[in-house]
Amino acid sequence: MTVQMPDAPLPTVVSVISITYRDIDGLRRTIASVSKQKTSELVQIEHVIVDGAADHAVVALGQGSGARVISEPDRGRYDAMNKGMKAATGDVLWFLHAGDTFGSERSVMDALRYVEQPRQEWGYGMARRVRSDGSLEGFFGYAPFNLRRFSLGGKPLPHQACFFGADLLAGMPPYSLQHGIAADQLFILEAAKRRPPTVVPEFLCDFDAGGMGSHRGVHEHFRDMRRASKATGVSFSGHRFVDVCASWFFEAIETVARRREPTQREANAMPL
Repeated sequence: MTVQMPDAPLPTVVSVISITYRDIDGLRRTIASVSKQKTSELVQIEHVIVDGAADHAVVALGQGSGARVISEPDRGRYDAMNKGMKAATGDVLWFLHAGDTFGSERSVMDALRYVEQPRQEWGYGMARRVRSDGSLEGFFGYAPFNLRRFSLGGKPLPHQACFFGADLLAGMPPYSLQHGIAADQLFILEAAKRRPPTVVPEFLCDFDAGGMGSHRGVHEHFRDMRRASKATGVSFSGHRFVDVCASWFFEAIETVARRREPTQREANAMPL
């Protein structure tokens, strides 16, 4: 359900959590984007940086920007995200990793305009997929959201364009360290099981297309969503066997559709 509000209704602290591992150039872009956010006097931004490489240069860069920095070895991206989530003190948490940037200077305010209870809600917007040279590769995100269809598989949601209320997260398990690169989609499914998202019709994130997990095979994605559906108990049909068959069916359709995609030159010429 989408409810538009004129301004963020309550004093709100937004914790932006950025994980990084040997990507100081990408982190610079992310820090610059966070620092450029235009907010109101009711909205503050807390930036938490989690550095898995324990790099002194990252610590200096982060602290110089006013961010809180956790710099120590970890067990991978989702362990780092869990650390950032635990350290964050905000009412709303937003994961924006090294190399990713906000979609505009008002992305935080654009998101908050659509929520009435920031600590209890979660939502997402659209994301642009941007190459390392700054050119546009494409975009993703969709509306309306359908829980059962999402659990079945299909297009993933842009995690860096999602925001989560702190009270909602308090009742959820942390990011799974056993679910692989798709643990973010499992996390989103857990949130959606508890509360429907607020869909924000804005580009909230410019997603680094060169990052880990930015391109995944059709089979891998549908396989991971079948695992996520089983883990959360969210069912498309109410019957596990029917769910699996439906997932395979849509996987086949998506596979054929990707094979028929236009060449990159044709795609670049197509209007968005």
